[in-house]
Amino acid sequence: MDSAISYMNEIIQGKVKTVYDVDGDAQKVLIKFHDKVTAWNGRHVEFPEDKGATCCLISALLFEMCEKNGIKT
Repeated sequence: MDSAISYMNEIIQGKVKTVYDVDGDAQKVLIKFHDKVTAWNGRHVEFPEDKGATCCLISALLFEMCEKNGIKT
């Protein structure tokens, strides 16, 4: 976790990401993407390197596209 960002508590954890609230800013969350892939209802699990970073970049791009098109994120 980035020590420069102060987060309080976990809001929700899923298979590939965990969401935290950001201390002092009710309008922001911190999303931590995990290097995890599951298949066959979780019976097969792998941890490809940089998978979480790739998902983070894709999400950032999608959020930017939403903002550019007038959709608040």
